[in-house]
This record gives sequence, structure tokens and C-alpha cells, in this order.
Amino acid sequence: MKILLAAQQSKVVYPIPAYGFWAEYLRNGLAEAGHVVIENEQIDWARGLLPLSPSERSRWLDESWSATTKFARDQRPDLLLGYFFPSQVAAGAVAEIQAAGVPCVNFFCDNVREFREPPAEFRPFALHWVPEFEAVAWYEMAGWPCVHAPMPAWVPAWARTPPDTETLPPTFIGTHDILREVLLGQAVALGMPLEIRGGSWAESGFDKPAPETRSWSRALANQWTLVRRDGWRALPNKLSYRGASSRFRAVLGPHIRTAPASGEELLRTLRGASVAVGVNRFPSFRHPFDTPASYSRLRDIEAPMTGACYVTEWAPGLDRLYDLEKEVLAYRTPEELAATVGGLLADAERRKALRQAAQRRALSEHTIARSIGRISAFLGVK
Repeated sequence: MKILLAAQQSKVVYPIPAYGFWAEYLRNGLAEAGHVVIENEQIDWARGLLPLSPSERSRWLDESWSATTKFARDQRPDLLLGYFFPSQVAAGAVAEIQAAGVPCVNFFCDNVREFREPPAEFRPFALHWVPEFEAVAWYEMAGWPCVHAPMPAWVPAWARTPPDTETLPPTFIGTHDILREVLLGQAVALGMPLEIRGGSWAESGFDKPAPETRSWSRALANQWTLVRRDGWRALPNKLSYRGASSRFRAVLGPHIRTAPASGEELLRTLRGASVAVGVNRFPSFRHPFDTPASYSRLRDIEAPMTGACYVTEWAPGLDRLYDLEKEVLAYRTPEELAATVGGLLADAERRKALRQAAQRRALSEHTIARSIGRISAFLGVK
């Protein structure tokens, strides 16, 4: 197929969470599967992730989607594969592209984190690539066509066999948030060895509580916004987060290391760790601090694919991706995490077996080639 890819590409590096790897993974995975990938390099898709003013966003939407519509008309791809947030979608342009015979597919990986139901802005797409197990039911209830497929990950040829040696202790790679701090802090306090590599851990240490709002009217407006977005339970849930910040700063401080400087270094770190640790919970006032929700993240595909011995937090649907005894191990509590990592450190043969089995499963069943094959079959395009 000839696929028009629009996945947060940009020639500018913006001060926002990492986004460039999505296009890289999709581009490489699609090309490896034999598809022709085309991109309009003049469009700054990542700019749409910034907090633009209404006028700036309107102008950005018009310019970006006008250029995309023209590009699709000129290049005549078989489908458009995008990774769009709601604020990046121009419904009229999507409809126009599809009316010209080019189905538009949107991949979105944070449904469970960001929404309580699929956003209306996503309605125009011909198909939705939904990686989170729980979110599939939302799209089905809305009556929107969807394919449940893994997060799109790709690793180069050198990373497709398990490493011969382990060069690092148990390692977690990821940015700081308060739930990760408390979970990992509790596991380390139980004696689990760990290195932490990721943004905001080393730079600023730990999250600081937001300053109190002095204006009552402003405070009420903020609370109402919170309720509309996350429901009435968000108010008591928000209170459950108070006092949690920096609880484990002294415990975790000595374990913080420099974040990987590149995608290659990230993969080599995952492979080189005796155990790579994943965390799937996320901060949200839709859930109490002590019982957070979780969903299977990109690392659950990326780490096994590169040959890591991987222990990750249980999340809905994880057991559909892996055998949770022979391929990837899962934990639910800090105590389970510490015990599981400790057991693996004492059993080199099991670590080796897990690496091999998980990598074999990921590279055979969880590839971009497999996912795009399901998408093309659903849409009837080749």
C-alpha cells in the first residue's frame, strides 16, 4: 500500500513530552512490511500539541489540513494513517479526504488516560486503532469502527536477538510522576536494587505541590472544570493526592541516573538491564491515589521486542499480549515487584528464558506489519 503518514512529525524540537519516536517507529515498521510511506515534510504536526491560542489553533488547523488535503489529492495514497489528538483534527478535511477515496485511520494511545469516552472530534475517521484493552468497549458502544492492536513499536536488526551479557542492574526508564515515585520508592525501600533513568527525576527532583489559588471565583471555576472533565468523584480523589509528593525523595535520590540520550541508547539500556521494569499506572483524579488505573503502555511492546527480561505492572489485556509466567512477568503491588525482581536476580537461566520467549512473541505477533495487515483487511484496501 501507499500510506500517507501524519504522526506528530516536525522539524522543530518542542519542549513537550517526547513524540518523535512515533513517526520513526511507524515509518520503519511500515516500510519493512513492504509499504510505501509518504509524508508531507512541510507540515509541522507537532506544533498542534502546543497550548495555542484559539486564533493560532484555527490558523494551524486550516494550514495543516489544507496542505494535507492537497497532498492526498496529488499523491493518491491508499490510506492516511495518523496519530492525532482531538485538538489536531479538522473534521471537514478528514471527510473531504475520505470522499476522495482515501480512508483515514487514527491511532491514539492514551484514551484511558485522557478521556472517559471517545472524543467527538474522532468521529469522522473511517477506522480507529485502539491499543488499550479497556478503550475498545468505548468505541464499540459509540458505534465507531475500531481495531484493537498493540502499540506500534519497531526495533532495528541488531536488537532482534537477546543480548549475550547483562551490563546494568534492574532499570526503570520513564519520566517522573508521583505514582511512579511512590510505587518505585516502596519497592526500593523493601530492598529492591534499581536504577531510574528518565526526564524530570534528576532535573527538578520531584513534583512540587501547586500553589494555592487565592481567588474563590477562580478556585470554583477550576473545580467545575475538573468535575466536567473527570466527574464528581474527581473532587475527593484530588484530595487523596495531597501530601503524597516527595514522600520517597530521600529513598530514590541515590538511584537516579541520566536519561537515555537517544532511541538507540534507550534500547541498549533495556537490553542491558538484568531486569527491565515497567510501570503502567497513571495519575488521574478519576481514580483515588491508592487505587490508580492502569493500561498497557508502549514499553510493554518495546522492551520485549528488544530482548529485555521484562517485569511490568499488571494492566487489563496484558495477558492477551503475553504468557505472564513464561514470557513477561507482572506485578500488582510494590511488594510483588520487589519479590519478583529479587527472584529473577537469583535465577539467570529464567531471565534468559524470559528474554527469548518474550522477544519471540513480540517480534512474531505484535509488529506494525501485523497491525497494518489487520487494518487493511478491515478497510478492504491493499
